[in-house]
Amino acid sequence: MILTGRIFDIHKVSDKVSQIVIRKKAGDKYVLVAPSLFGFWNTKMQELNLQPKQRVKGNLYINSKLWNGRYYNDVFYKDVYYCAEDEIPVSENRLISGRIFDIIIVSDVFAQVVLKKKVDDKLQPLAINLFGVYKDKFLAMGLKPKDKIKAKVYFKSKMYKDKYYTDVYFKDVTHVEDVAEPIENSLFQQRAFIEGEIVDTDSGEIFEG
Repeated sequence: MILTGRIFDIHKVSDKVSQIVIRKKAGDKYVLVAPSLFGFWNTKMQELNLQPKQRVKGNLYINSKLWNGRYYNDVFYKDVYYCAEDEIPVSENRLISGRIFDIIIVSDVFAQVVLKKKVDDKLQPLAINLFGVYKDKFLAMGLKPKDKIKAKVYFKSKMYKDKYYTDVYFKDVTHVEDVAEPIENSLFQQRAFIEGEIVDTDSGEIFEG
C-alpha cells in the first residue's frame, strides 16, 4: 500500500524511531497520518534530509498485535522517497480484501474485523477498526469468519504521551463471497474437505474446519 503526501512535521520518538506526519484531506477537512520509521528506514530518512512541506511517498505497512482482548496497530513506512514538485502523484490503492479471521466486539460503539494477510512470506493478523454507525452496518450484514470482504482503509493519527498513534479503520464494507465450498472433482480439494480444511486461494492460508 502506498501513502503519499506533504510533510506536516517530522517527530522524533527516539534515536532509532521517527514519525513522518502527513496532512491528508478527508472529505471537507484534513487529518494527520503519522507512519513510523524504524532502524534502517529511520537512518535513510535522515540521509534524505526530508523537511516539512516536502512531498514524500512510501510503502505503508500495518502490524497488528493482540493485547488485553483487542488489537493495536503499528503503521510504518518502508522505502520512503522524496517526490519532486512536478512529479505526478502515485495512485493510492487503499482497498484491502481478505477472508475474515475473527470479529471482536470491543464496546457498544467499537468493533474490529481481523483478516490474515501475507507479509514477508508469513501470515499475520491485520485488524481494522469499525466505529459507530459503520460498526452497526457491518454487524447487520451477518458476516462470519472465513467470509471474504473488501473495503477501503482509512487512517487517522493522534498524539498521546509524545508519540502518534494511528487508527486504521473501515467505513463501508463489501461482502465478496461466503466461505468457499470444495469442488468435488478436485482431488486436492476433496482431501482438504475430508481433513476439515479450506484453502484461501488469495493467500494460501489454510482454515481448519
